[in-house]
Amino acid sequence: MGSSRTITFQMKEEQGKGKKVKQQSPYCAVSIFLMLVALDTGVRAQNGNCDEEFLKANAVFTRAMAYCKRDYLDSPAGYYALNKSRECSDIAEVKLRSIAMAAFKEFDNVRKQHGVKAACEWVDGIERSVLEYRGN
Repeated sequence: MGSSRTITFQMKEEQGKGKKVKQQSPYCAVSIFLMLVALDTGVRAQNGNCDEEFLKANAVFTRAMAYCKRDYLDSPAGYYALNKSRECSDIAEVKLRSIAMAAFKEFDNVRKQHGVKAACEWVDGIERSVLEYRGN
């Protein structure tokens, strides 16, 4: 988020125990992510305004759909991250996939190391960072 801001969240030491859930294929999630970013809404990259932190946040929100009770995509932070992600629509699909897969892997690592509950709390932190950046 700009050169001086990034979307981050520090893990709490507390480990959460998550429920078993049906796993979402990372390839399915990438397809959803690419479809959302590519939708033509009239928002296009202008003068290099692409901020990859919003692409990462949008990808994490997409991946969290399979594990968290909240639908982060259907929230003010989700809409804002998606709108900002569309400013990156001129990035090559290969790079978009790479960014999405790295964000999915980060979510999955938190989930595997700390449990589903902690992973969803981590996403809550990303959501708060996006809203803070937006000014709410």
